[in-house]
Amino acid sequence: MLHYRIQVASLADEVRVVTCERQREIVRETLDAVGLPAPAIEVDSDGYYRRVLAAAKALVEAVRTRTGSSKSACARRSCLEQHEIALRACREAGIRRTSNVLLARTLGMIPVGTMGHEHVQRYGADEPAFRAMRERRPGRSSYLLDTYDTIRSGIPAAFKLIREDPGRGDSIRYDSGDKEKQYRTAVELAKSQGIRPVMILEDGWDLRLTQRFEALREEVGWKPRAVLRLRRASRRRDRARDADAGPRRRRVEAVADRRHADDEVRRRREPRQGERPRPPRALAPHAGRRSDRDHRPGGRGRTRGLRGLGLSPGRSEVHPRVQPGNPGAPDQAPEGPMTW
Repeated sequence: MLHYRIQVASLADEVRVVTCERQREIVRETLDAVGLPAPAIEVDSDGYYRRVLAAAKALVEAVRTRTGSSKSACARRSCLEQHEIALRACREAGIRRTSNVLLARTLGMIPVGTMGHEHVQRYGADEPAFRAMRERRPGRSSYLLDTYDTIRSGIPAAFKLIREDPGRGDSIRYDSGDKEKQYRTAVELAKSQGIRPVMILEDGWDLRLTQRFEALREEVGWKPRAVLRLRRASRRRDRARDADAGPRRRRVEAVADRRHADDEVRRRREPRQGERPRPPRALAPHAGRRSDRDHRPGGRGRTRGLRGLGLSPGRSEVHPRVQPGNPGAPDQAPEGPMTW
């Protein structure tokens, strides 16, 4: 969006037609900020929609699939309103995926995304960054290759992880440099190692580049991997894992049910002879709950938690903590403790 404002400030006399109302507001705000008069600006949303639709249909026809060009016509819009117009046109053309999570939810599309350079830079090397991403995601991962060196570092590190679990369907993303050379290198290495990573191509992609790489893909004999097969394999793995974990889960749940029942019996039993009655649960809601220790008033542990509530361990008395300086506090505390 900042780049668009810079372009507007540099080419103020040429801005006559915009794609939406919000874009016209951006143009006027920018020209006002640099002290230039705003010309008459026309909004042509329908024309923009038709142009995006034609470009998206051409891309879909070029790749002969409806999953490979999800971001090529939708990146770097000047505002959210313009982005939505573009995505509606892409959806009509048959594209079902976008990196915009909000609009994916609004338009019923599939949100997709890849790894960012800052993630790889945080780890200082490709392999630990790729491994961290894979360990944090239950599904497929996408490895960005060009943060340091695509051929010497990115591709070898990504392929090492893919060989460890080839059934995950992980992908590699080309983003800068000589993509044709990188593509040929990756395909040759993947064939020699017996793996089939998904290939993602970005950065300034258009119809000409799409057609060129479709021809290159056929030249090197790299067939696109069907997403449907990946999903089915993932579902089969999930079902097998659930089947293995089923008996164990049922045993754990049965033990938890018995413990819960025993706790209920202990809470409801009558006090023994000479035993002081326990305070009501409403006055000590966290007493005895190990998982809530860190959140109890007064600190950790049952003893300190009871003190934080005004209770003394082993006694059924409440001493109200009155602070006369607080608004609404009674002028004087009740005489003696309250008992029940």
